[in-house]
Amino acid sequence: KIYKKLSKDKYCYKTSRPFVRSIPIRSPSTGLIAIYMMIERFNQVFITGFDWWEREKHHYGDNEGRGTLHNPKEEYEIIKELSNQNKILFLN
Repeated sequence: KIYKKLSKDKYCYKTSRPFVRSIPIRSPSTGLIAIYMMIERFNQVFITGFDWWEREKHHYGDNEGRGTLHNPKEEYEIIKELSNQNKILFLN
């Protein structure tokens, strides 16, 4: 329902479960999913704000604690590897 509504207003990409499962981590964050989608489309992406593995506060900046579904250290290792492959470049 959400995809149908959004796609009427704006161009919207829909991902699939097999695509998400192809990411080498059990529960990727939406940010990591977006990175993989953009790499698939453009081969290289520039990112900023991906530093949530360095802090305990919620990555949206509020005082809510970070959940336990995602593993920040595993995501960091994946992002580092993609950076080493020049698939990701960081904006300062």
